[in-house]
Amino acid sequence: CGCDFTESIKGIGPKTALNGIRKHGSIEALVETLNKTRYAVPEDFPIREVRQLLSNPEVVDTDNLTIDWNMELDKDGVVQFLVKEKGFSEQRVRGGLESLAKARKQKPQASLTDFFANYARQKTTTNSQDGKKPTTNSQDDKKPTTSSQDAKRNATTEVGGRRSRRKTA
Repeated sequence: CGCDFTESIKGIGPKTALNGIRKHGSIEALVETLNKTRYAVPEDFPIREVRQLLSNPEVVDTDNLTIDWNMELDKDGVVQFLVKEKGFSEQRVRGGLESLAKARKQKPQASLTDFFANYARQKTTTNSQDGKKPTTNSQDDKKPTTSSQDAKRNATTEVGGRRSRRKTA
């Protein structure tokens, strides 16, 4: 039992904690009923403070918030906030800032839409060696078929509640 803001009670996981709180009505009542020899409750277990923090978190008004993703990174401001005010490791923060700065200089990853657009373009480009138009799989190039052959080729089947085209030769 615990969270990011406190030490945990060894041997009490989320399920046991939730069941105990439901049974006893509150975490304070649960802690009072614990076998102290089996479950060591930390002496400075700040139940009230954690409850206050989780019940009334510090919230930013996002209605008037704007973010400029192209602005220059304020490394000193980030270090000041995370290291000096919040107690993060300065080495890890600076390493993360270096990784972020490096990533911002790289070209963004291509999207799946770009891949398919390029693939389609490659299929329709002309062959520069002979100057001929590319061949396509149009219906004009195929020999005529009878209506029963068309019906077989275009048949749909119901599979698991979904309609799918059945391809036949």
